[in-house]
Amino acid sequence: MRVRTRHRSEVGNCASAIVEFRNPAQQADESLVHEAVTAEEGDFPLDCLPEPVRNIVRAVSDKLQTPFSLAAVNAVGVLAASIGTGLQIRTFNGEKTSANLYLVAIATTATGKSRVSKALGGGFEQLEEQSFEDWKRSTKTAAENEMAVAKKRVDRLRDKASKEADDAKRATINEQINCLLQEIERCGERLIQPKYICQDTTEPALARLLMYNKGKMFLHDGEARAVFSNILGKHEKDGETGEGVLLKAFSGDALRTDRIGRDAVYVKRPCLTFCDSGSVPVLTSEIAI
Repeated sequence: MRVRTRHRSEVGNCASAIVEFRNPAQQADESLVHEAVTAEEGDFPLDCLPEPVRNIVRAVSDKLQTPFSLAAVNAVGVLAASIGTGLQIRTFNGEKTSANLYLVAIATTATGKSRVSKALGGGFEQLEEQSFEDWKRSTKTAAENEMAVAKKRVDRLRDKASKEADDAKRATINEQINCLLQEIERCGERLIQPKYICQDTTEPALARLLMYNKGKMFLHDGEARAVFSNILGKHEKDGETGEGVLLKAFSGDALRTDRIGRDAVYVKRPCLTFCDSGSVPVLTSEIAI
């Protein structure tokens, strides 16, 4: 396994790392696979992890018979996403840095990338599912009802304003309409379902996810082919690459997009954690490593 770490001090954020694990045993024999896993344990500095995290990494790796490096990278990514904007460190010249990281684990085929990703990221998925059920049961219904009532009141007031000859009274009615329109907008915000984790997403979709979720998102996938295809613009007609949102969400720079045919997006301080895994053949065909 090789670990290459690079600190990007110029953007005032945290380190990014590429972790590569090359499994020396590809035989189907379980004993050989186990030997390969335990032999690689020393290649990742597990002693640098807090004891609870280290125990989780060992348990996942032992159960799934996968490299310790894969579980360690995913565990660090999950921790970074869990912290999000909840903790900031003051660095130099008064700058602040968040806990978000950009991590890519590169492994040979059939190393167990998806299984490890699911095991470590499952908590985020469960939280999202529970939050969705709570939102659908309570918040969504109430917001829809309040929005429907407010829209009907707006229609009635607009009709009344169109027939009102007195300027002062018409101005009062318009103020009531503006208040109701603000209420409708707030209801619309409550109708956005909770989302904490994403996978195969385009740059415009990622920008909207960040805006709808207070600037925070966890991009986590056990197979990074689709993610890198989107970044490299493989699905764009003009071939335009899609790394702009990723760069701003790494450094925490304000994110603004205004394009014809798309809703405007503004996120004051985006905070994205990126943790993906990919096979050597897939990633080498997508990007130069």
